[in-house]
Amino acid sequence: MPIAKSAGTALNESRHAWRDFVELFAIEGRLASLTLVRLIVLALLGGILIIIAWLLLCLSVAEALHAGYAWELKYIVAALAGFHLLAAFLAVCALRKTARRFFFPSPCSNTG
Repeated sequence: MPIAKSAGTALNESRHAWRDFVELFAIEGRLASLTLVRLIVLALLGGILIIIAWLLLCLSVAEALHAGYAWELKYIVAALAGFHLLAAFLAVCALRKTARRFFFPSPCSNTG
């Protein structure tokens, strides 16, 4: 009889341990999802603030060029837009070059 009683106790304890494990897993999942949402919100906020700072910096450069050299504002804005288009073109070219190199090469590629 003591073996059956200890087996029953062990089974009961394993059920409690399993329930505690599932409960802990659920709590960790909720915590991880909240942390992920927080990271996304902070990343978006940081990105928006960087964009605003960049726009204000461009406006201050335009104003400094306008005040310092008496250039017309429309030409300054056009020059800044051209600079940004060139930078965007270079970024796209670098992106395409990076996208062509896969971390794991394709088995169908002819790399010799």
